[in-house]
Amino acid sequence: MDRFTIKDLENLSGIKAHTIRIWEKRYALLAPTRSSTNIRYYSLEDLRLFLNISLLNKYGFKISQLTKISEQNLQSLISTLKYKEAAQEYAVNELIVKMFSLDITGFEFFLTGYININGIAASVSCIIFPFLQKMELLRNEKRLSSECEHLMQNIIRQKLIVAIEQQNCSNPYKKTVLVFLPENDYYEIELLFAQYLLKQHGIRVIYLGINVPEKDVKQIAFNKKPDFIYTQYSDVPPNNNMYKFIEKLSQHFKNFTVIVTSARLQFFRKNIPENIQLKFSIPEAVNYIMQ
Repeated sequence: MDRFTIKDLENLSGIKAHTIRIWEKRYALLAPTRSSTNIRYYSLEDLRLFLNISLLNKYGFKISQLTKISEQNLQSLISTLKYKEAAQEYAVNELIVKMFSLDITGFEFFLTGYININGIAASVSCIIFPFLQKMELLRNEKRLSSECEHLMQNIIRQKLIVAIEQQNCSNPYKKTVLVFLPENDYYEIELLFAQYLLKQHGIRVIYLGINVPEKDVKQIAFNKKPDFIYTQYSDVPPNNNMYKFIEKLSQHFKNFTVIVTSARLQFFRKNIPENIQLKFSIPEAVNYIMQ
């Protein structure tokens, strides 16, 4: 993708479209091209520049100052920011730009470097999940091409699989958790991260993966008798009813404790069946299992 709308800039930077227009008018910040129907379009270079400027503005620099600085000097300013969150946000921005330019080598090199310094768990929490959230915003607006998304998600997936395989579990397993995503749900990265954290805490994981028919989960659960069953709710397919999803899990796995994670669960207000545990995040679910 090499053309971006003002809504794309808003979604990726967090700066409202109204503010972007004011900055353009007042400071000649960007010079978008216009379509035959007078719609603004921005280039990939515009996006890179705007992400750098919006980051610096967030951490105290005035727009009137930033518009007078070269892009190279903007990069130097970013490197002087002492806030941990600023470094994380810059890393997410770098992944975004490399994804849209289809710079597969650069994306993987940058991500590997970050993981080597910060570790896989911190990398997932601090830059990979925020990156995926930005991608979700674009996907919902139908502004994300499938090739971009698949290429970069596969790189992230490979990093997690390597991290899982490198874990050494020499001590006896404390508990067993059966992990899966239901049919038609293919978003595996969060599920792999759950597997990584569970294994890290000495928990045996029976990993069924994505798009698993319910009858298969029931059969394996009956045979293996795990301490917990773990899954995630991701509103797949769109407009899936969360209450029906939870009720179905409760009925089909009556003899098990089923843990469900999703950020969307904060909006869930109905009565929760006794054998269902709702958790907002993967670390929260792992802490519950470890009790």
